Amino acid sequence: MPAIASALTRFVPAVSTAPKSGSALARLVLEPRLGAAGARYYPSHTRWYETPSSEQSYDSVRAGELWDASVRMTGLAAGESPLVM
Repeated sequence: MPAIASALTRFVPAVSTAPKSGSALARLVLEPRLGAAGARYYPSHTRWYETPSSEQSYDSVRAGELWDASVRMTGLAAGESPLVM
């Protein structure tokens, strides 16, 4: 797949390669203007504009179901998280 993505990205800029994705992630982390904005959604690394995420992403019931499924798949207890100190 990486070779196909590399070939396609010349013709379809929205196709991401590992270097392109890494560069986009680094820019999101290091760009002061973007970093100061807090948690935002940028749908494409080719166009740096903020936009609301999908309507489903705001569904708290689905978010809870996703969390519960993630807890089951990782084997963590419901209140256990490596992200909470």
